[in-house]
Amino acid sequence: AVGGNVTEASSTNSASPTNVPGATVELLLGTVKVAADVTDANGNYSFNNVENGTYNIVVTKADGKTKTEIVTVDSVGNFQKNVLTDRFCNSFDFLCC
Repeated sequence: AVGGNVTEASSTNSASPTNVPGATVELLLGTVKVAADVTDANGNYSFNNVENGTYNIVVTKADGKTKTEIVTVDSVGNFQKNVLTDRFCNSFDFLCC
């Protein structure tokens, strides 16, 4: 499975980010969308049955702000990509763990 978490930095404490529900997360192979999900109440998303390879992951928040990041799915089809967004910025900071 492929998945992660989308969070947003707090305006008062960036060390305690809040979850971002309702963000659209798309997985693209080149320009072809191979999967899409909407983050749940806890900011989590996941994709099943993803082939190994290099993909673009695109996160779009409800306010329309987007960011694209390159991710690689390994030979067993796993990766985790957590996303920390800054509520005062037009871009996303992608954190991978």
